[in-house]
Amino acid sequence: MIPAGLMQPAVASPLIFAFEGNVTFVDPPLAGTFNTAQTLWGYYIFESTTPDNDPNSASGVYPALTDLSATVGSYTATWDGQGGGIIVRNGSTNDSYQPNASLSGPIVDGFDPSVFLIVLQDNSKTAFSSDALPSSLDLSLFGDVNRWELHFSNPTNFFDPNAFMYGELTSLQLVKEVPGPPVPEPSTAMLLLAAIPILAAVRRSKTKPQPRENTARQEGGARLKHFFRGAALKPWAAIVWTTALASTLSGAVISSSDCFPPLDPGAAYAGRVLSWPGFTMNNPALGQFSACLAPPANVGDTTVHLFNAIFEADFLNPDGAQVHATGTAAAQIQLQKVQKVQRALALGDISVYDAVILQLEIDFGLLLPAVRIRANPAMASLGQTVIEDLGRSAFGIDSFFDVFTELSVDGGQTWIRSLESTRMDLQTIPEPATLVMLGIGLVAIARFRRRIAEPSAAARFSPAGRYGGPDEYSLPACRHCTAFLRR
Repeated sequence: MIPAGLMQPAVASPLIFAFEGNVTFVDPPLAGTFNTAQTLWGYYIFESTTPDNDPNSASGVYPALTDLSATVGSYTATWDGQGGGIIVRNGSTNDSYQPNASLSGPIVDGFDPSVFLIVLQDNSKTAFSSDALPSSLDLSLFGDVNRWELHFSNPTNFFDPNAFMYGELTSLQLVKEVPGPPVPEPSTAMLLLAAIPILAAVRRSKTKPQPRENTARQEGGARLKHFFRGAALKPWAAIVWTTALASTLSGAVISSSDCFPPLDPGAAYAGRVLSWPGFTMNNPALGQFSACLAPPANVGDTTVHLFNAIFEADFLNPDGAQVHATGTAAAQIQLQKVQKVQRALALGDISVYDAVILQLEIDFGLLLPAVRIRANPAMASLGQTVIEDLGRSAFGIDSFFDVFTELSVDGGQTWIRSLESTRMDLQTIPEPATLVMLGIGLVAIARFRRRIAEPSAAARFSPAGRYGGPDEYSLPACRHCTAFLRR
């Protein structure tokens, strides 16, 4: 059956899909060549009449690839003519589309290109009605997972890449011929640089010389008046900086709602290591949650939260070889409300929930086709979630699980139990750009406060006026900066 609304009749000839995308993450070893200001473009060619190699009616595996090229910035990698194909899933929980290819190309800081892949996922299950190989795609139907990845490997060991990058597709469409590079738009940075001289000229034209006979009290008071007037007119500024600082420096996620799990960018459960006899996964992280649900409202009530997510970790096998693995996960989590702490005045409530993982299944696709991970069905993976109402439509969500897992390296035929549980904490993993902006903002605030706190020599000896003496300069207390109830 042809997927509804997506496919045209199969054509017995090669088809060309062209794609474009942005870059959202670059591993540090690749930072000398790539950055998040660059864009991705490329294409892949496949034979649309290739038969399905998977007898499962919900999963199609098609070794249909005949060519692929991926370009980021000025760097281009191409299909090596060996490994590659397209996976189409019309499963019970989602529809997904995953073209992938092994690569050849220039070495980047000691690393060869190894694998390029695209992962598109639709949790509403409206993208496909079967596992047939599509001859056209509507990218807008895959709103739950939209991701491309470019992996690099150590040239002496294919299973030790230690470097990768990824981003999001902005375009994927059927074309009649192999495309050329897209015409770039003027960069934001160039437009900003062009605007700076204009802004400076406008500011100079509006600036008037200040009279030198201002008193010291007027000087200090004017500065404070300017500061507090800005704070009163721009309350969002304090909220933004408080939220950014709290979510970056604390273990909790600051979200605009109490929906669980939080859908905020960067929210993820992260741990240090998953281990089984003979196998290890370092730096596991489960994020990019596809759906959320409001937690139970009353003490004693329970809710079950079903969602899909992206799992990432560094997989270390018995011979010491390592590969950075990315997979898709299906999860079910149950929350039961056990406590509600009501606080006085404008302070919001704190709700405490006991949590348990009912299901967690992770599949790595063609990157590690035989590897599966699941929550151990014989041992409960328990945890706790604390949600604090911070006011002004902001919620602090602090959550953890002690997860018992099982690993399969033969496609799910046999399972290896973990040696112990792994603590996975919910946290915000900021993108590099977020950290840069936060740092710039903190420096700017520090310099501004220093200018206020250090008035001129005349102001230091002026009597206290309407805004207080020079030793009384202070910022109002933040009533939303409350400590989380810790477990």
